[in-house]
Parts: sequence; C-alpha cells; structure tokens
Amino acid sequence: MGQPRKFPLLATIMMLCGVGVLAALGNWQLERLTWKENLLSTIVAQGENPDRTFTANDLTQENEFQTGTISGTFLNNKSFSIVPRTYDGKPGAHVITPFAINDGNIVLVNRGWMPVNPDDITLKTPQTITGMIRQTPRPNMFTPLNDITSGEWYRVDMDDVKAAHALENIAPVMLYETCTDSASGLVPSPCALTLNINNNHKQYAFFWFSMAFILIVIYGLRFWRKPTA
Repeated sequence: MGQPRKFPLLATIMMLCGVGVLAALGNWQLERLTWKENLLSTIVAQGENPDRTFTANDLTQENEFQTGTISGTFLNNKSFSIVPRTYDGKPGAHVITPFAINDGNIVLVNRGWMPVNPDDITLKTPQTITGMIRQTPRPNMFTPLNDITSGEWYRVDMDDVKAAHALENIAPVMLYETCTDSASGLVPSPCALTLNINNNHKQYAFFWFSMAFILIVIYGLRFWRKPTA
C-alpha cells in the first residue's frame, strides 16, 4: 500500500491565482465587448441623418459621431499640423484648420492626413462642409507638449490653439471631415479619417477563458491523476 499523496498546497495556490487572473482578463474582454457593441450602435444611430445641418449649439459631446453639414469659412492662415500621423504606412500629419461658422463661432476641423512634405495643399474657400462630430483626441503619457513658439504640434490643446492663433468661442469638440467622392484628390485627404473600429473582444475573451480551463486540466493531470500500475 503506497503512501498517502501530499496535498500540493503551493501548486494549488499558484493554479488558483493563475485561473483568477485569466478569468479576470476574460471578464474584462466581455465588458469591453459590451462597450464596443454599444459604441458601434451609437455610431450607426448617429449617422442615420447625414443631411442634418449643424449649428454651433449642436457641437457638443452628447452629439459625438453625428454626421452633418455646416457652413462657414476656413481660416487657412491659422492651420496647424499634428505630427506624427501615419496612413498606409507612410509618415505624415493631420491638418487642423479653424472653421469660422456663419454665426461667429469657431470649430476646429480635422481635414485629414497629408505627407510630411506635400507638393500642394488644397486651400479651401468659404463653403459648406460635411463632417462627423468627434471629441478632442486624448493624448497619452508619451505625447510631447506642444511648442507653439516654434510651431510644433503634437496634440490638440484648446488653450494652446487660443494662445497661438488668438481665437475665442471655440467649440469643445472637433469636426472630422468625411470622405466623399469629391475628396479623392484633396491634400490633406479626409478619407484617412474614416472610422475603422475592430471588434475582436469575443475572440479575446474565449482565448483567456480557454487558457484558464487548460491550466486547470494541466493541474489535474499533474497532481490528481491516479498513477498507473
């Protein structure tokens, strides 16, 4: 008769910790899945009336992802370029131009991507443009501060814009120009701003839960499988 098997305390603790971490990652991905599905539903719902005409009162965070038209004048002499921005693997910048709405307010318009040294920039005259309301991009901890004295821009900071270009009455959100057939030859290109949101959280959740199950199986095979004769 063999000796009684010693309970694998340390291995059990490590296994439970590992399963807990993997399960937490799986649950986090399910939460992200719910958030992403709600976001995609909001984008679809907000884009159902692309013929809407915006006023300054519509330029709020509550109306993010709504698409519509707005009339005014591009202040081309107050444009600035946010770097670095890539498109199709090429380095470049996003051109931000203040847009004077006909009611006297200002909205910053992301006109799209352009190469670092473009051959020609399309200067836009007073007109009606189509765009999507978006919140100002949040910089991460590695994004440098702007140097408005030398004209080096790395983030959209409303206070910096006001100081650099002596502008007031700027909307708290931005307008991203939409890609249209007439925009194919423009520089900068608004087609680079088209939303392309991936939703792979279900696959990620399945991966983490599978890893937790595999860890349990390995633990069971290693410590609780009956020894063969």
